[in-house]
Amino acid sequence: MWMQAVVVSATLLMAARDKGPAPVVCAATSHGRAFERISIFNVDPAGKEYELAPDSERKTGGLVEQAWNLANYREMALVLRCRYRGTEDAVSMELPARVKTCTFRYLAGNDGRVVAGSEMACK
Repeated sequence: MWMQAVVVSATLLMAARDKGPAPVVCAATSHGRAFERISIFNVDPAGKEYELAPDSERKTGGLVEQAWNLANYREMALVLRCRYRGTEDAVSMELPARVKTCTFRYLAGNDGRVVAGSEMACK
């Protein structure tokens, strides 16, 4: 099952908000490594993972915003994986049913890879 994957012991934070439930966000660092990007997976009962592509992507210059509409993928468990620079280790958590969307914004290099400014939230 997905929970058996090697996971860095970093904390996923629930950011405080005035209205509604707090969004799910990745910790800014894990073991001294800066947050880089997210991956979102469907996981079947046998533990097989299916990575989900963003439902939309907007580019403005080098800024990229990706969005996942999670209501379309609730037949199986949904897992958020936070990835950090310079390591294959990641922090994973199952996304609760109240979470409807995830967004990820970053500055892309010429090759399309994340170079700076990574931020995300799942609400």
